[in-house]
Amino acid sequence: SSPRPHSFAEVINLWPSSSELAAILDVEAVTVRAWRRRGIPARYWSAVAEAARLSAKPVDERLLAELCSARKGQAHG
Repeated sequence: SSPRPHSFAEVINLWPSSSELAAILDVEAVTVRAWRRRGIPARYWSAVAEAARLSAKPVDERLLAELCSARKGQAHG
């Protein structure tokens, strides 16, 4: 099993490529690559969590929310 991701980039890196995750989510690969820097938008969290669950990756909506709040904390720190 994969270790728990500590960033949105690590979440994305659980898939073999950003293109593969993009295909699952029905978005452009360039969009997923941008999420490495900007973070995964909240409206995609349930889809990402579902894709992770189906492929036994350690990601759920709670983790994504935690990553988001940690990221906001860093931005203001």
